[in-house]
Amino acid sequence: MIHFFSKKNIVITGGTGFIAGHIFSRLKPFAQSISLLSKASSSDDSITQVNYQDIESLRPHIEKADIIFHLAAQTSAYRAEENPALDLQCNLIPLLNILEICKTMDKIPTVIFASTVTIFGIHEPPLRTSLSPDMPSSFYDLHKLHGEDYLNYYIKNKHINGCSLRLANVYGPGSKESSVDRGIINIMIKKILSNQNITIFGNGKYIRDFIYISDVANSFLEAAIHIKKCNGRKFIISSGQGHQFLNVINTIIQLANKLKTINPLIEFTPFSDKALNIEKRNFIGDNTDFISLTNWKPKISLEQGITLTMETLL
Repeated sequence: MIHFFSKKNIVITGGTGFIAGHIFSRLKPFAQSISLLSKASSSDDSITQVNYQDIESLRPHIEKADIIFHLAAQTSAYRAEENPALDLQCNLIPLLNILEICKTMDKIPTVIFASTVTIFGIHEPPLRTSLSPDMPSSFYDLHKLHGEDYLNYYIKNKHINGCSLRLANVYGPGSKESSVDRGIINIMIKKILSNQNITIFGNGKYIRDFIYISDVANSFLEAAIHIKKCNGRKFIISSGQGHQFLNVINTIIQLANKLKTINPLIEFTPFSDKALNIEKRNFIGDNTDFISLTNWKPKISLEQGITLTMETLL
């Protein structure tokens, strides 16, 4: 890994975000250069503020890149439903601007696109593979799917190499700039450590696939290293293990009690009429395609990941 990235110029969009911080930490010791880009201003001197809607604002950063990890996004499905046009601007225009810059470069850069498993939508059985049909049920998922399609268009026209990583539920400690409240597991851990009561929508028996942040960061690096094998593909990045949400909450409470005495109550409430259908899905991700083509595999179990996350909050 050190040899591969040692002469590479890296661009990471969404620079103040959860995943970007972990990728940056992994690459900082040995990449030739790393540009962390963000639409928001930051107290971190390593992060550069840019306007993703303005191609000329992006150009000086993108045109020197060998590898681009595109993580910048509006991540709320509810906000996307409230304002589809704004979500399109946030989740498609930045990618298109980046790809248009790549088209004019005198080299072929690699673009790794952060997508989502919720593109699969709601259908049974819960296990999804690379052959499962795409059934987006929100504007957010629809725009992510279009992003994958745009990426593949530029790949087929030989302007870039690249692939899409469809991320399952990511959790774990974040950087100082990213929020500890990013992701449902992080939110639950923070509340339980504070001995707050927990509200679960429905019966809590819906199944999710949770993957720890270091495993996710490593998947982006492995995708770049093995881009010849991964080029033009879409991969599920998941633990490959399904967990009932209620069982996960009980596990967090049990592990938290090893660190401090707590006794939060679990309260159940019906889903709101405004709840998106995707909230009620069951999902387990088949990650074997990506494992077979790279040196990647998830290493951190759910119990280990919960414990590691808790330790950063105490």
